Amino acid sequence: MATNVNPEGTTAGSYIDANGVNHGFVRSPDNKFAWFDPAGSVFTYPCEETCLAPDGTVVGFFADAGNTAHGFVRAPDGTITTIDAPKAGTGNGLGTVAASINPEGWITGYFVDSNNVAHGFVRSPGGSIVPFNDPAASTAPGAGTAAFSINIAGATAGAYWDANGVVHGFERGPLGEFANLEAPHAGTGAGQGTRPSTNDSRGIVAGWFIDAKNVNHGFAWQP
Repeated sequence: MATNVNPEGTTAGSYIDANGVNHGFVRSPDNKFAWFDPAGSVFTYPCEETCLAPDGTVVGFFADAGNTAHGFVRAPDGTITTIDAPKAGTGNGLGTVAASINPEGWITGYFVDSNNVAHGFVRSPGGSIVPFNDPAASTAPGAGTAAFSINIAGATAGAYWDANGVVHGFERGPLGEFANLEAPHAGTGAGQGTRPSTNDSRGIVAGWFIDAKNVNHGFAWQP
């Protein structure tokens, strides 16, 4: 599954072996493959769409034998660094997911704490992690905030969940300011709502929404 392509024509994604286990790969424009798994991984998944930087750095997440998720960043030379956000939970599918990297090496994603609440984060190229929460997000188990994309300016786009399980979109500026967004005709029932996927250098957000009949539709939002 090739899920990313960068301006140089490099692609990244995952493959599934004969035992049903996911592993990561990077493919150069001249068809040279590098396969990889972080140490301790039993499931490796380079995330989708905006997880491959122009220099070939790729981010994603892996699961360990205890079913804890860890983010990772793989440098072009093959060096893999694990990302664990402070206060991330362990076991039961909890942990940290790196979801996007921009050309400057800033990474965004989310982590799920021991109470099963999601929180967004931004990680600097130096490795410091700043967590954040949309002010409108619920703190009930199964709710919270998740970031899925970061643009070259450092603005992140993602989703938050309210106490009723409805998903809503947001874009967070590089200084921490939030703009929440709702697609027209998005449903208001549990599992419905607005789900951003990517944001570009102008801050335009693209994604999808689920309407009241549980039908998916695409959208683009301008700041």
